[in-house]
Amino acid sequence: VPLIEQLWQRLMPRADAESSPAAQRLAEDAKRAASKLPLSTVWPMGLTAAGGAERCRIEAPREVKCLATFVDPATGEPRVACGTGDHMRGDVRVFDPITGGAALVVIDVGSEVKALAVFKDAATGEPRLACGLFWDGKVLIFDPVAGGEALLVIDVGGEVKALVVFEDPATGALRLACSSDDWKVRVFDPVAGGEALLVLEIGDEVNALAVFKDPATGAPRLACAWTSGEKVLV
Repeated sequence: VPLIEQLWQRLMPRADAESSPAAQRLAEDAKRAASKLPLSTVWPMGLTAAGGAERCRIEAPREVKCLATFVDPATGEPRVACGTGDHMRGDVRVFDPITGGAALVVIDVGSEVKALAVFKDAATGEPRLACGLFWDGKVLIFDPVAGGEALLVIDVGGEVKALVVFEDPATGALRLACSSDDWKVRVFDPVAGGEALLVLEIGDEVNALAVFKDPATGAPRLACAWTSGEKVLV
C-alpha cells in the first residue's frame, strides 16, 4: 500500500509539470490501483503558504465517508472523528491528528456512517458527536471522548445524507438539520430529540448542507446542494 501511494504522489507533480501523456497515464493507473485497496487513509495536510505537506497519516479499516473535528476538553488536544462504511457495516474512530497512531476511541454504530457533526452540550459544555446512519435512517448522538452507548437516537425515517448544526436565534437552542433520501430536510433538537421541529420540502436529494448568517438580519440560512440539477438552494 505505501509503495503505490508513494508512486502516485511522486508521479502526479511530474505528470502535471511535463504534460507527458505517458506520465499522465501512469499516474492515473497508480491512482486507480490505490483507490481499490481495502484500507482508507486520512492525511492531515498543512494549510500554510509553504503548501500541503503531509503531516500525519491515519489509516482506517474501511472507507472513510466523513470527518469532524473537536477538542478534548480534558487535554485541549485536537481530535478527528472518522465515520466509516462498507456496505452494511460502519463505525466511528477518533484519532489524534497530530501524532496519528491507533484510534483513541472506537464507536460501533452497526451501519455506514454518512455524515458527522459536532456540537457542545449546552448544560455541560462537553462535546457531542452526531452520526448520520445511511442505511438505518437514524442519527445517533455520542460522547466522542468517552465513547460507549448512544446518548440519544433520532429517527429520521430515511437514509441520512448530510448533517449540520446551528443555533436558533430566538431561543439560543441548538438545532440539527438532516437531509435524507425522501427529498426532505428535517430540523431536530439534538439535545432533547423527538419529532422534527421543521420539515423542508426540497424536491431532490440533498448531499451536502451548510449554515451561515444573513449579514443583513443575522438570521440563519441553510444552503442545500442538490444531488442532481447542479444547484444549491438557500
